Amino acid sequence: MRLSATVFALSAVAANADGVRKIGKSGSEANADGSWWGPAPAPATWGPAPTWAAPAPATWAAPATWAAPAPAAEVDGCRATWLGGVSETTFSKDLCTLSGYWKAKFASESAAITTTNTITPVPVAPATSTGYESLLNVVSSITFGGGGAAGADITTTHTLGYANDLVTSTLVNPLGHTGLSYCMCLAIEAGCDPKGSGAAIPASPIKTAAFEVTTAPAFVLANYISATGIFVAGAPALDAEYTALGVQTLAAMSLTGATTTVDSQREVDAILALGNGLSSKLDKCAAVNIITA
Repeated sequence: MRLSATVFALSAVAANADGVRKIGKSGSEANADGSWWGPAPAPATWGPAPTWAAPAPATWAAPATWAAPAPAAEVDGCRATWLGGVSETTFSKDLCTLSGYWKAKFASESAAITTTNTITPVPVAPATSTGYESLLNVVSSITFGGGGAAGADITTTHTLGYANDLVTSTLVNPLGHTGLSYCMCLAIEAGCDPKGSGAAIPASPIKTAAFEVTTAPAFVLANYISATGIFVAGAPALDAEYTALGVQTLAAMSLTGATTTVDSQREVDAILALGNGLSSKLDKCAAVNIITA
């Protein structure tokens, strides 16, 4: 035992003789290069993995019940003025167009149009109207009467053309002059020119009233229609166009049978097609294209 201790001491001295400290290879010591001779240190203890749960989704509720706002009721000023309380079924605004009137008029016939059941646009005495004179020429003639004093009724008499057709076709227009007045109103709103027609004065019943004055008005018919009134005798704005249209409808009436009658469904279809092809102006302005007698 004594010899072993002596050898250990000498080796320790010899190890330090060169001035370099020799580090023993202990299991708890590291070499000079930083490497470990002993077992690697135990990894750090992490503890149990944290418990994780997805967050609960936000509570969602359906939005409050929503309903689209009701569309604003259509305000037809002409209907409110002339046809208050009258349904569209009783008097349709389509009657105020030439194409709509022709369609309704042909539809009112109780039997098919044939060579044995023809339509003659020109009335045969004692009849004064057939309801089809607008096939020959849309322009009407009107004679005003009454209105000789302020607030007095103006009376009207129509002949020929669309206006007379509409007033006298009671199956299509049960309202007579009032229906025509409504159509005149729509035509004015559509921008139709009542030039020379007096058509801006609605059909009976209507009271006289001031319109535009440069002198003290008497509020009588002469304020409206006279040599110096706002409406004077003369050709209406679409006189030439409606005369030319009459040439086309007469050609349609000549497709079968007699040339002066409508005597087949083929002719009816051709006339209705002409009406459907009209420009907006020609279709909507019939009511105010009237010659003032």
